[in-house]
Amino acid sequence: MKTLATACLLMSTHALAGYGTELQALAMIESSGGRNLDHPVVEHGLNRGTRAGGAFGMMPKTAKDIISRTPALRKKYGNWVYVPNDVLTTKLNEDRAMDREIATELWKRLRSKMSKERAACSWFWGQYHSRCQGDAHLETAYVGKFRFFLTSR
Repeated sequence: MKTLATACLLMSTHALAGYGTELQALAMIESSGGRNLDHPVVEHGLNRGTRAGGAFGMMPKTAKDIISRTPALRKKYGNWVYVPNDVLTTKLNEDRAMDREIATELWKRLRSKMSKERAACSWFWGQYHSRCQGDAHLETAYVGKFRFFLTSR
């Protein structure tokens, strides 16, 4: 008998087709595979007062940074760097192609520098967070969920 999480993963696979296994796992953690885009408001730190957007739970400041640093995305989505964060969050929720393209580029950048588990930690906590240094990342709940969704396929 399949577990509830495995059943949810299978139901969401059609909506995440073409995202790649690792991005599918991130989307399952962040938004139940794109079904729950009502991310909570961040209460502390750099992103205080904003919400993540899209299936991958990307913060608007992160999305703007990736757009700015990637020539192809800058050409296609450059105007979105200048909109208020809540407007970009709404756009990421509504435009799955844009959400996927930016998330794919961010994931490629993280994976070019680190293992998939450390990259998953960095996705959640930020690339330079202390929880993602050394072997500490292996013990985070987020990485545990990431591993689960990768092996539940």
